[in-house]
Amino acid sequence: RCLAIFQKLGSLSHIAITYQNIGAEQLAMGNYGKAQEAFQRSLDTADQVDDKPLMGVALSDISEIHLLLGSYDDALDYAQRSLKLLKKVGEQRPIADSLETVGEIYASTGNYNAALKIFKEEFRLGEEIKDPIKLASSQYQIGVTYAMLGDYDRALTNYKSALALWSAAEIKLWMGKCYLMIGSAEFHK
Repeated sequence: RCLAIFQKLGSLSHIAITYQNIGAEQLAMGNYGKAQEAFQRSLDTADQVDDKPLMGVALSDISEIHLLLGSYDDALDYAQRSLKLLKKVGEQRPIADSLETVGEIYASTGNYNAALKIFKEEFRLGEEIKDPIKLASSQYQIGVTYAMLGDYDRALTNYKSALALWSAAEIKLWMGKCYLMIGSAEFHK
């Protein structure tokens, strides 16, 4: 209904945001095709009004769909386009999100050193914008990457730092994931 109202009003920015929200809901339900379609509509609509921040977010979301589907070249293409656009307009939080997606793509393709470099850049940006959730997320990803490289001591350090941040934010799902990874790293040490 929200979409119909904004379409009637002709508010393209709001239409683009609504498509973004529809895509996020479809993604959460595992409907990747519908999510990708909604994100593409968001991108196309944002492009009509030259809303670069929203275009960058839509590109990043499309990248995430390609990552989940294992289309790593397409995922990297969309993520790099998103990152380039967002850096141009200086949208810090979305830049951090795009960096995480790029890091996940590199990690998924076994390019752990490149992933580590990107996750550390994400962490530095998280510090700059003082975002504890972004800091926790990037430290978790750094920990996963160190574990993939066989450096379990560094993995543990990052998992424990991430756990402290997730605990402070009371985000139990991620606390549980950190405990699981801490146990795994201790086992492999």
